[in-house]
Amino acid sequence: MIIASEETRKKIGDAQRGKLVSEDTRKKISEANKGQKRSPETRQKMREACEIVKKHHETVKEDPEHLSSEFMQKLIGLTCERL
Repeated sequence: MIIASEETRKKIGDAQRGKLVSEDTRKKISEANKGQKRSPETRQKMREACEIVKKHHETVKEDPEHLSSEFMQKLIGLTCERL
């Protein structure tokens, strides 16, 4: 197994950051993750992430000009119901 250096991992992360995936790909990822058991720690982190999204959503509702990128527009459409 080859382990990438920190620099390489950062470059890969930077290249991928902000890319949007198609609806079809999102459905496939969703199906692959269904039924997967998550630890209590992971569930808590997911709840916290949803709270951040909800706060941002409220900010955008109050000030639509605050929304600056297509990525954030897609993010606003996410729901955090099943946590």
